[in-house]
Amino acid sequence: GFTFSARRDQAGEIDVYDKRAGTTHVVKVLAVFAYESSRKRSSYVVELPPALLRACDGEHAVRVYTKGADSVVLPLLEAGTRGTDEASMRTMNAQLDEWANIALRTLVFAKREVSPRAFEVWFAKYAAATADASEILKMRKGEPNAIIDLQAELECELTLMGATAIEDKLQDGVPE
Repeated sequence: GFTFSARRDQAGEIDVYDKRAGTTHVVKVLAVFAYESSRKRSSYVVELPPALLRACDGEHAVRVYTKGADSVVLPLLEAGTRGTDEASMRTMNAQLDEWANIALRTLVFAKREVSPRAFEVWFAKYAAATADASEILKMRKGEPNAIIDLQAELECELTLMGATAIEDKLQDGVPE
């Protein structure tokens, strides 16, 4: 029942339209972990406004939304959460295999709620790491660095949301 409707990069916000209520919610973007081929995933850290938090359920407004390769995202799921039981995993893997066999590009997506205090502590470390020229250089060189470590710190204990597949039109000959 929700649709992405706009992004305002300068304001660090995205608009999400609630089709049922006919209202638009402004979501604050707190951090973006761009896709890295070495990590095979990307994430957004956002803060939901109160009305959207009520509509989506949950306790904490700060959320991490991660999408990426099933081989990377599925191991990051918190045990005992939705979709982590053996039957669900068998069903998910069968669907992913079916999509892959017809040359579709698959993605798994998951989320995590973060308490305000935990986010505050994490963000202070992340802001320092992303402002440190030596950490940026290490990241660019593909060396171990605090930035990637701190991103991974939030991209764990995830709850499965689902999977999707699209036709890969980026390269000729992919289906073959």
